[in-house]
Amino acid sequence: MRAPELAEYAPYVSMEEALCADVVMMLRVQLERHTEGIFKSKEDYHQQYGLTLERANNLAPHTIIMHPAPVNRNVEIDDAVVEHAQSRIFKQMANGVPIRMAVMERAMK
Repeated sequence: MRAPELAEYAPYVSMEEALCADVVMMLRVQLERHTEGIFKSKEDYHQQYGLTLERANNLAPHTIIMHPAPVNRNVEIDDAVVEHAQSRIFKQMANGVPIRMAVMERAMK
């Protein structure tokens, strides 16, 4: 998201420019924290920053789509993209807890 106060530290990159990556990692937008300011509505956020089906269809064939969940479907990511062939969301969700458990166990030794 574009934050004017950070412009001097990090240049803004459009969604289209960012989607040339090998991995597209979407994160849950905390709608409860954005009642005013950066975007006007869920629909506004989705249009500006969401991974729409149109954007997903323009990804390179090797690009994978990730999201740690929970997903605000049709806000940060289109419902159809959650189920997209390039999506690894469900695999990421399934592995998330065991990986965190292993990291915590290792860190506590």
